[in-house]
Amino acid sequence: MKFKHKRKNGYVLMLVVLAISLVGFHLAIMTASSNLIMFQADQAYLYACQDNLKASAVAWAETNTKQKTADKEIQLDTIEMNIPRSQLTVKISPSENQKASLDVTATCSKARNTMTRTYSFQIDSN
Repeated sequence: MKFKHKRKNGYVLMLVVLAISLVGFHLAIMTASSNLIMFQADQAYLYACQDNLKASAVAWAETNTKQKTADKEIQLDTIEMNIPRSQLTVKISPSENQKASLDVTATCSKARNTMTRTYSFQIDSN
């Protein structure tokens, strides 16, 4: 008596190859989306740092408008703010009315992204 066995010529191998290719495709999509998420997180960090630098510059300028800092660019120390690779420059220009013009240039970096912005404000000079 002979037993007949059905042979599965490469069926399991084809399933494994298909599963590996699907996993690879999904990993490629997830890698691209994770890169986008990392970029957006870096941008959000830079915007938050810019806001902190801007608020610090305005607070410093409000307390130092009476000193002889008119029309000078002043580099403020940002080390204690724990914002690595940041720079903050303030320039106070007096005007005829009760308000002084304040120009703030804030720069901060993370990885390969660098953000530099200049803000202009009017602050009380008395």
